[in-house]
Amino acid sequence: LEGKELEIKRLEQDRNTKTKTAEQLKKKEKALASELKEKQKRRRELDAAIKRAIEEEIKASNNKKSSNKTKTKSTTSSTTPAKSSGSSSVIELTPDEQLVSNSFINNKGKLPWPVAPHPDVPSVMIENRGIDILVEPGTHVRAVFEGIVTGVLDMMGSKVVMVRHGEYLSVYQNLATVNVKKGDKVSTKEVLGTVAKANGSNTYELH
Repeated sequence: LEGKELEIKRLEQDRNTKTKTAEQLKKKEKALASELKEKQKRRRELDAAIKRAIEEEIKASNNKKSSNKTKTKSTTSSTTPAKSSGSSSVIELTPDEQLVSNSFINNKGKLPWPVAPHPDVPSVMIENRGIDILVEPGTHVRAVFEGIVTGVLDMMGSKVVMVRHGEYLSVYQNLATVNVKKGDKVSTKEVLGTVAKANGSNTYELH
């Protein structure tokens, strides 16, 4: 009987402990849900800002080419108007840019990682407009392919670098420092900067 009573007491203690743990988990769940909601909001804002930056890059590039075409045509014909492509969602390419673009797409599946992968920690990917890569402090961010830096932006406390590879753009988000400037030509694996801390955490994350 004494043994049974002790067993009942232990079970009661276990139940109380589990109840406290469940309550703590519920509180933590609410905090995590709130944090996740805030992160999702920030990500949407950043995605929208980067989308605008890309659209502006396309528009500026096409306007420049359209302007050059207009100048060329005006020297040969005064009756044929140049067609503007400023509202196009596709970048018009010069022959040199077409070569870079073709080379980029032919390397699909073989492009290097934008950071050196950690030898012991597997990478975890989630569905979003890119990939999130957790790294060590001070990790260098590298260009995945040769191209031209078309933008160095400051968005919500972190830096963003955009590199154009013909008609393609690779975007490197959440940088603490930047080693390049707009107009620089970069080669594959050239260092663009270093990774910053993820918002609201002590981890370092490249998007």
